[in-house]
Order: sequence, then structure tokens, then C-alpha cells
Amino acid sequence: MKLQILIGLLSVCITFSTVVAYPQLQIQSDPVPFFPHLKKFSHKNFEITNRLTTSVTPSHYKIRITPIIEPENEEVHLSAPGRVIITVKCNSVTKSITLHSYDIEVDEDALSVKHAIAGTIIPVKGLDKNPDQQTITIQLDMDLTSDEEYLVEIHFVARVADDRLNGLYLSKYIDPTTSNINYHAATQFEAIDARKAFPCFDEPALKATFQITIGRSLAFHSLSNMNIDEDGVEDGLPPRFGYVWDIYHTTTHRMSTYLVALVVSDFTFVTSDSKTNVKVWGPEQLLEQDSGKFAADTSAKMLTFFDSYFGLSYDFPKMDQVAVSDFHYGAMENWGLNLYRPKFLLYTEGVSTQLNKWQISSVIAHEIAHQWIGNVVTMEWWSDLWLNEGLANYLQFVGTAAVTNEYEPWDRFGIDCSQSGLEYDGRADAVPVHVDNETHFVQVPFAGTYQKGSGIIRMMEGFLTEPTLTKGLKKYLKNLEYKNAIQDNLFDYLTQVGYEDDNLPRNLTIKQIMDTWTLQAGFPLIRVSRITDTVFYISQERFSNDANENPDAYTWHVPIPYITNTSPLDETALIPKFWISDDTLLISEKITPKPEWILLNPYAYGFYRVLYDSDLTTALKKQLDTDHLKVPTLSRGQLLDDYFKSAFGEYISIKTAMDLTGFLDKEKTLPVWVPALNNLKIVYNMVKDVDVLGEKFRLYMLSKVTPWFLSTGTQNSVTDTLLRTEILDWACALGNEICLTNATTLLDEWMNSESGEKSFGPDFEATIYCAAVFAGGKLYRDFMLKKYTDENVTPIQQSLFLNALACPNDASLLNEALNMAVNSDSPIRDEDSITLMGRVADNTVGRQVAFSYIKLNVEAILKSRVNVMGIQEVLTTLSKYFATPDRLDEVQCMKL
Repeated sequence: MKLQILIGLLSVCITFSTVVAYPQLQIQSDPVPFFPHLKKFSHKNFEITNRLTTSVTPSHYKIRITPIIEPENEEVHLSAPGRVIITVKCNSVTKSITLHSYDIEVDEDALSVKHAIAGTIIPVKGLDKNPDQQTITIQLDMDLTSDEEYLVEIHFVARVADDRLNGLYLSKYIDPTTSNINYHAATQFEAIDARKAFPCFDEPALKATFQITIGRSLAFHSLSNMNIDEDGVEDGLPPRFGYVWDIYHTTTHRMSTYLVALVVSDFTFVTSDSKTNVKVWGPEQLLEQDSGKFAADTSAKMLTFFDSYFGLSYDFPKMDQVAVSDFHYGAMENWGLNLYRPKFLLYTEGVSTQLNKWQISSVIAHEIAHQWIGNVVTMEWWSDLWLNEGLANYLQFVGTAAVTNEYEPWDRFGIDCSQSGLEYDGRADAVPVHVDNETHFVQVPFAGTYQKGSGIIRMMEGFLTEPTLTKGLKKYLKNLEYKNAIQDNLFDYLTQVGYEDDNLPRNLTIKQIMDTWTLQAGFPLIRVSRITDTVFYISQERFSNDANENPDAYTWHVPIPYITNTSPLDETALIPKFWISDDTLLISEKITPKPEWILLNPYAYGFYRVLYDSDLTTALKKQLDTDHLKVPTLSRGQLLDDYFKSAFGEYISIKTAMDLTGFLDKEKTLPVWVPALNNLKIVYNMVKDVDVLGEKFRLYMLSKVTPWFLSTGTQNSVTDTLLRTEILDWACALGNEICLTNATTLLDEWMNSESGEKSFGPDFEATIYCAAVFAGGKLYRDFMLKKYTDENVTPIQQSLFLNALACPNDASLLNEALNMAVNSDSPIRDEDSITLMGRVADNTVGRQVAFSYIKLNVEAILKSRVNVMGIQEVLTTLSKYFATPDRLDEVQCMKL
């Protein structure tokens, strides 16, 4: 039935305009992707409705576990037999012990409970299992005595899961020298998945210490939170034939179960040059060319910096950083054993781009900051996850600014955090960063927890000042060391230091201010209107990405700093001139002498958008066109983002937003160009297939990017390189002849080079490959396919060659690309097939080709390796380009 419906829907015709084709944009200017689903904003309420009782709480775990990594051995197929002995304290008289266990076989006959000191056996009556609550309850024949400690011993068999990437799971990589698949085991326990590896009290507030012993094959070695004390022990009963014990005698600090970790692998490592015990681990071929050295050195520097910043020493004996081949998130801050996706840890000179290097620096800084924020002090419950992640996201910029300042990190804060946070929080279905639910595990979308969380902390830095905010964070850590916190704890310490330093109005507390930002969704749109020469009205209302949606109306405590055309551009510009309180919608402000223009939220510290009346907007436009440097750099970028997002939300016309871009041909900075191009890309996708309008937009954009493109023969800084990458991409995509000719010339030189050396760096590869294939056709396409199938290329390079296969300006070559994506006997890897289909649909010519291909081959596609997912990828990509209601309706009616 589903197939018949699909075939019927595909009979609908979509018409495409006949337009001049140009290569598609290659550079993605998205935020640092700590998580792969930053754009799949979804939140779900796990059916875990009851938190554990506190009648019994843990203080220590002694864990012994043997991950058996033998996928071909059906008898012990990826199992992990183990034993846990948990020291618990009885807080109130009870005859039962409830803890978490999920997807684990518990040996009921081997259960035991005894008094920790006297050794008195407490008879076990039975075991109740509650899969819905993911718990087990040990029923006892006699009461446990209040204030006494007991030992709970549980024997179990967990899974080394090959069908999920959480708990204890199987990962693999292909050895390029042998083409063999090499397996390894890793863990991902945050948020509620330690219970899939061993029975435990799996809640962040139930902290304990841990001792771990790992059984492993002689072919592997193991890692855990602490250093190995005894390696490869064969004494006593071995875990199984050919296996030995790695014993981690040293006990961890008190920590939450989600921070426990282990890795069993054949990985190798590199070390930092510092005295800090830092190692970077990964498959041998990934660590070639010193690919882990940058991460090791950067991690060591970050540890040293945050030691000093917090005034609290990193108190674990080592820091292992591991590149895990299959990893669901970007990285994970397990105490002493951080795990990463390889692309967020490994930097290879001459292969990785400057953007890769920045992302690696940022992710490392984020995870290292977590060793204090989140690990030393942990949120009481998941409702306050933003305390962990928002603070760590903010601190990654503090860390990178101190350690790798070549990237001018604070110039990137708007790009990587606040602008994407505002984009998410403008949705009608956005949820607060603090979820007021103490019993359910509610997952707040990542852009809320991370981007908005860090955005509102940056706003606090603005009105408290950086020294005061840092002073408050130090108090928070010192007073709550190895404990748990709620957001009010942080707010109390910040209020104390705000008063001490005279940086907070005495009639306000941080809790009063910040509750309006954390307990409700959304953020304010601040409107500014001139009433007389010197009197202005300033109002607040909830901003929505769609002004017609009418989400719930909220108000906020809003700090309002501003500058005028006569203001000095220094730190005094961050001081709020006044506040809009949460019970106020409109206030007036008198500013003398008469300013030509006024600009709120200078340097973009505030987490809100600002719109000005038409006369004030015209005055700002005049200033930007005359001398844009009079407006702070970060304000220029945020102003453009505010106006374009307001235009997309139908608060103002798109023309009003476009009028503010007139100065871009003189603009030289990354934090202005990136938000401008991110928004202009949306406009470009809307109009590029519309004959007259599309051509007008193309010529206008060429007039803005060409001066920069022609003036950047050399790079003076890393940020210049990053910006030049963006500009080059747009110049080629807009059809600049010099750009296209240079691309084919450079690729020709590489193809004909006897040494095989390229004359262009990795930052420009994506654009050059695509532009050359577009302009040169089959010759260059075949070269890209050859390079894609070269077993010696890195995954990063392989993805660039894959993208280039979708760039031809020739329908027959694009059809060939689609055939390669669908057919499992083609050179295209299974995991790349859907990506290739989506990239073809992103091509101007490819849109019609991809749609026609689906119509003609729908039954075969559904039976192929890409199946319905490939069709959805194409339709999702196509939907970006339909600006008219009729076209949009046609695409929407086909969604699967």
C-alpha cells in the first residue's frame, strides 16, 4: 500500500525554471557541532517517571567486567560478564534495595547483601524487575538498619551492543593495510546508560567512588578513568582463555555514574610535550603524520590554564583522550577519559583545514572545562543540564582565547553560539533551558542547553563584568566541590560577588533576573523608536521565527546597554544604561545631546534581538555605508542577523534587511561576513531558480564578494584564511570567471604533477574540486572518483571528493552519480550513498535530474541500499529551493 501511495505521489510534476547554472556552495558555516543533531531539534520525555528513593544510597562501587569482543563467536556473542559490589548506606529502615539495570541479565541466584563491617548476611527474598522504569528491586527477608552500611553483590552479563552507540557498545574501523575490520569496545553513559553496562544507582546526585577491574583479550589493552595499577594479570581465575585482568586499584573521586568510562582496543597513543600526563589514543593509521599531537599539546595547555583559572587543581592522575571510530556525540567528558569522534580530536597538517583546527580546539576546551564544571560540581538532576553544558560552552571560548588565540575566539561566539541559540529559541515549540521536572528525564534540545545556555552566561558576563563572573564561578566550585548543584546555587554566588564588586543593582538578584531567561522559553525582541529628538521608546515582546505563530507571551529582565554616534567604543559600552523589568512592556529614555543614531546591545552580549523604527534604521544604514567601522564589529554581524531573521519571521520586509548589506564590499571581518552569508544563503536558495530575480541577486552578491576575492592574494592571519575560504566559495558559486578558471588550472596542475603535490591548501580544496568539476566536466569528475577510491586518503579528504562527484554541470554525469549512490556494487561506500544523493539535489542542474530520477526509479530505489531515506534526503534538499507556494505545496505533498 505504501509503495502504491508513493508511486501516486510521484506522478505529480514539478517544473523548474531554465536558469544559468553555477556550482553549489561547499562551505558550511554552522556552529561547532558538538552533537550531530544540532539541527534536528527534538526533545522527548523518557518514560522514567520515578526517581530512586533515598532510603539506600551508594558510596562506593567495585566493578569487575570483561567485554568479550568476538563478533563471530555465537556462544559468547559480544557479551560482558561482570560483578559489581556496591557499598550502600541505609538512610531509613527498609526491606528492599532499588537500583537501575537495563538490558542486563542478572544472576538472581548469586545476589547477596551483607553488613559492611560485621559481615552479617541479609537473606535475599527475591528480585523484582521493572523494565519500564529500568530498575530492579532486591527484596530482603529482614530490615536494613538506618545509618549502617551494607555490601550489595550482583553478578550480571551485559552486552557489548552492536545495535546502539550508548551503554557499553561495539565500534570498529578498517585497517587500510589489510582491509580487515578491527573491533573495539567503548562506553557512552550520559545521560542514563551506565545501567546498560552494570547495575547501579544511575542518577547524577547519587555520587560514589569507583574501583574498576577490566578483563580483556591479550590482543587488546584497556583504559578507564584512573591509571592501571596492575596490567595483564593472570593470577587467580582468568576471565576466560586468552584473557587477562587490568586492575585499577586507585579509587576515583566521588562522581556520578554517567562519568564512568572504559575502552578496550588495540589503539596506539601519542603524548604531549608537557609534564602533564596527557595521551591521545586512536587507531594506528589515524595517528600517523602526528595527527594526535596537536590535541595532546592543546589538552595539556587547557588543563594548565583551567587549573589557574579556577584556582582548583585537576585532581586525576592523567587525561586520556580517545578517538572512537563510532561515536554518537561529538565528544564526552568522562573524568580522566574523554572520548571523541576522530574529526573533533585529530588534526593533520596539510590535510585538516583551519576550520577543523578551530573546531578541535573548541571541543577539547569544552571537554577539559567539564573536568571542573560538571565533574567536580554536577547538576542535581537533568533539569539543570544547562549548568553543565551552558557553562562549558562559554568556558570553551575562555580556554581557546587563553591557549589558541590565533582564532580570535570571542569574535566567533555569535557565529558558534548565540546566533544559533536565538534561531532555536525563536521557535514556537522551544522549551526552557531549565526543565521544571524533577521526576522525568527530559532532554532539552542541544541548541537550548548549549547555545542558549552559553548565550545567557555571556550576557551575565556583560553586565557583571568578566572578573566578577569568574569570581562567582570560583566560589561555586570551591563551596560545592564533589557535590551537586541546582541553578539557584550558581545564582546565589553570582549575586554575592555582584554586590561585593558593585556590579549588580541592589534592588535585583541574579535569580530574579535569570529566572526569566531559564524558566521560560524564548527571548525578547526589543523595539526602539524615536519620539522626539532626544526621547526614545524601548519596548519588549517575545520574538518568534514566524510572527504569525503567536507563541505564549513572556517578559524578561533585560539589561540595556547602548551607544550612539558620539559614544566611546570601550568596555563602558557594556554597562547597562537601564533595565527593562519583567513587569514592563514599554519605557522611555532621554538621550542628550540629540544622537544621529542609537545602537542597543553593543558587542552583542545580550541574548535578544533589536529592531529600530524606519528612521533609526535608515540612520544606521547611512553610518554603515559611510564608515562602517564606527559600529563595533560584533554589532555589525548581530545587526544583520537580527534584521534578516526578523524579515524571515515577517516582522519587516526582506528589502529592509537587504538594504543593510550595502557596506559588505568594504567589510573585512569574519564575524560580520559569516552571519551575513548564512542569511544570504537562505535568500539565495529562494531566488536562484527565479529567472530575473535570481540573476539580479547573483550580480548584487558578486559586487559584494568580488572586491574581497580579488584583494586576498595572501593571508595575514588564520581568521583571514577562514574568511577567504567563505568568499572564494561564494565567488565560484556565483559564477565569477576568474574563480572558475583558477579552480580548473589548479586541479590541472595537481593532476599532471609528477610529485603528486598540490599547490593549494586544504582550506580551499572543497571549493576548488567542485568548481573544477562543474567547469571541466568528466575529466575532472573521473579524477575525483579515482581519488575517492584511493585507500590512502583520509576520511576528510574522501568526503571532499564525494561532494565533488555531485558538482557537474551535465545531466548525464549527475545521473551517473545517482546510479552510483543507489547501486551497492558501485565504488561509493554504503555510508556515503544518501549523502551523495542529497548533494546532487543541491546542484542547480541536479535538482531536476534528481527529481526525475526518483520518479523513474522509485521502486528500485526503495529496494536499494538508500531505500526511502535516500528519497527523503532528496526531497528535503529540494524543499529549500521552492520559493513559491505552489512549488512548496508540490514538494510537501510528496514527503514520506
